[in-house]
Amino acid sequence: MGEYVKKPLLAKQCKYCNKDFTTKQERKQFCSNLCYTNHYYNKNRDQQTRQCKNCNKEFVAHRVDKIFCSRDCQWNYRYKTKRQKSVEIECKKCGEKFVRKCAGHKYCSTRCRNKSKTCQGYVHTVRRKDGTYVSKHRYVIEQFIGRKLKTEETVHHKDLDKENNDVENLHLFKNKIDHGLCHGSLNKLVKILLSKNVIEFDKNEGIYRIL
Repeated sequence: MGEYVKKPLLAKQCKYCNKDFTTKQERKQFCSNLCYTNHYYNKNRDQQTRQCKNCNKEFVAHRVDKIFCSRDCQWNYRYKTKRQKSVEIECKKCGEKFVRKCAGHKYCSTRCRNKSKTCQGYVHTVRRKDGTYVSKHRYVIEQFIGRKLKTEETVHHKDLDKENNDVENLHLFKNKIDHGLCHGSLNKLVKILLSKNVIEFDKNEGIYRIL
């Protein structure tokens, strides 16, 4: 068997950090795996000179979506934007003025928000004795007829007011088809009222109005 010959150490300079190091591998160009990763990571990154959105200072952006030169500028910009959104507006439900904390706020309180949802078709739920929950208008009918409603049965509000859950204002349909025919009859009435110039369609707001 031949004798084992040790490879000599080669003196090289790191391609990334320019640090001198020794290695037995002729093809090795970096002193560590970290320098190897940083070299190819920065090489493949799209480096562009941009202007910071907060302080207007020029910086080198290593990412496509980077618009701030530092984390401090990022948070300062968000704080300024948040203060600009804190303006005094009127509540969409009760009309009282309040200072909103977010651009999406429309109501002064949770109570006004829930009332608005109720008008838009949101229904409250009631807990039965067996622990299950049911819509309030269905619960009122169940108490009136003395049994649970079937899944296909539908309850209709006669005056179209979702908040008025009085028994006299509720009508029970056997299925959703009959309930749909009921609402379809409203469309026929609207057609008659339009022909008699009792109501009109407002093109600006996209709603029907009484003349």
